[in-house]
Amino acid sequence: MLRWYLGLHPHVRIALVIAPFLVILGYGLVDIWLKPDTPEASRQEVSVQPLEPLGECRLKSGECRFRYGDLEVSLQRAGSTAGLARIDLISNQHIRGIRFAILQDGNEAFLAPQETGKTSVWFFEFPERLLAGEVVNMRMALAQARRVLTAEFKARP
Repeated sequence: MLRWYLGLHPHVRIALVIAPFLVILGYGLVDIWLKPDTPEASRQEVSVQPLEPLGECRLKSGECRFRYGDLEVSLQRAGSTAGLARIDLISNQHIRGIRFAILQDGNEAFLAPQETGKTSVWFFEFPERLLAGEVVNMRMALAQARRVLTAEFKARP
């Protein structure tokens, strides 16, 4: 086999070595040329929808509920420890991510949500002083597949 290969003209030997690489490169370039990756093709549409509050929001009694279509979300205040308050967010559908903020005197305090072992239960722990006052302004954004649900509401701690 080697004797046959070495007996070939040098141009043919070079062509036999380079040909497989050219085939692979050509296949990739034709694929790019036929299906260009345009921003319109790769962009996914995300809809932003408001959550509808169901009644007055009272965190302590767990009467803070929201709805959008068949998604229902409830917020309730859980047990507190040494100056920390905790709010549990319970949903009947999977939520990919949450942004939550408490508004005080024009400032936003963003809270870091944490997942529990269950996919539909999240919680926030934060300093108790953020719930000072009779009514607290809050903002929430919930991310699901191809949609973001938002709510700005007043809650009674």
